[in-house]
Amino acid sequence: YWSPNGLPVCTAVNTQSTFVMEKYGQYGAVICWQDFRASADADLYAQRFDIWGNMLWASDGIGICTYYKWQTGQQIIEDGYGNIIFAWSDPRDVDQDFYVQKVSPDGVPQWEADGRLFLHEYYQRGYLSMVPDEAGGAYMAWVDQRDYQTTGYDIYATRLDGTGYWGYPAPVV
Repeated sequence: YWSPNGLPVCTAVNTQSTFVMEKYGQYGAVICWQDFRASADADLYAQRFDIWGNMLWASDGIGICTYYKWQTGQQIIEDGYGNIIFAWSDPRDVDQDFYVQKVSPDGVPQWEADGRLFLHEYYQRGYLSMVPDEAGGAYMAWVDQRDYQTTGYDIYATRLDGTGYWGYPAPVV
């Protein structure tokens, strides 16, 4: 059972910080955090818990993205079929791009190591948000400045299907 003083999620060396936590299924939760165990760059790790506080993945979590550079802005949803979709911002190709990763209920990544590129353009973007589409994918929304000279920052959205692919994003506002 859960301890009133809390259960350790990750006690690996160095710092773990900035986390998000979401409900998983009817009786569990998934948490994703920035982790500095391997370098000065922030990697992303995650852990799944059952209703009794048992960790269901590897001790100290599984690596969602351990690519060098600084991963941040992580988001989590359940896809409606028991898998978990993670999304985050990542500057690995100079620009601040968005990446996604689907993980099975038992903690096995389903897409490319360190995530699948979701959005790469040559303009600033941020504030990624997502909700499940109940068909194995997600609806994604974010702010970007691709048309900054005429309209400033705009909100864009698209649907990520259950295989990790999408249509070209259309402006919302």
